[in-house]
Amino acid sequence: MKIVLLLLTLITASTVCAQEIPKLRMSSGELAATALGRLKVKDTSVQLDAKARHDLTKLFIEAYVAAARQGSPDSLLGPSVPIYQLLKSNFPEIAKREGDGGIFVGKITRFLNTLSQYKTDVETELRRGPMKTCSR
Repeated sequence: MKIVLLLLTLITASTVCAQEIPKLRMSSGELAATALGRLKVKDTSVQLDAKARHDLTKLFIEAYVAAARQGSPDSLLGPSVPIYQLLKSNFPEIAKREGDGGIFVGKITRFLNTLSQYKTDVETELRRGPMKTCSR
């Protein structure tokens, strides 16, 4: 019985960490919300491990920085966008910052900057050169 429980625990733990964070690809002048909305997410309710959470936060920060560098305005991300649903599953307090139509990508970045364990991610991405995944 203990072996079965151990195996079930290991299988469950591997599926939690198995969520791969997709890479962001934006075209010139594209709104960050549009690019984020195209991303495929297997399970929006999965609880990510620490590395995947950092990857997820970096994805949103990259979107904001890329849009700002392209001169695009901050864009509104709908509350039902799968990648945002994944963010909300792992950072439920972000939902308090949603407006009527969703949340601005810049507001997500500002929220992440208030969390001490992700502040370095925000600062690093803001200082980084142009995104390598951004197609122009």
